[in-house]
Amino acid sequence: MAIITGAPTWTITVAGDIVSFDYTGSDRYSVPRVWAGRGLGITQADLPEFVQALAKVPDYESLVPSQDDRAEGNEPTWSKPRYDPDEAFVYVTGPCQLPVPLPGYAPTSTFTIKLRHVAALRARLTAYLR
Repeated sequence: MAIITGAPTWTITVAGDIVSFDYTGSDRYSVPRVWAGRGLGITQADLPEFVQALAKVPDYESLVPSQDDRAEGNEPTWSKPRYDPDEAFVYVTGPCQLPVPLPGYAPTSTFTIKLRHVAALRARLTAYLR
């Protein structure tokens, strides 16, 4: 298990093929939202720091985006980011997991993503920020 300090409000832990993200910010409104197995929401204000934290995940060979990093039916693993102006959150659909699955988007300070899906998420969010 490797603990990575990604950014001031994020702690990242890599254990085997699972990457755990812990949000350590103090603003309760900014806590990420996760719909287990379906998507992730990060505030627009926190997004650059989250992408910075994603960049700290070591570039293992399995992180290289490829045709294998696609869901069934040849759909991309992560959708294009969508900004919700009412909530000021940026949402992406994709394989993000909660410690305990809950229905709908749930606020959580801890979530996981399989290591092989991190590069595709980083690419989607980096492109969105440009």
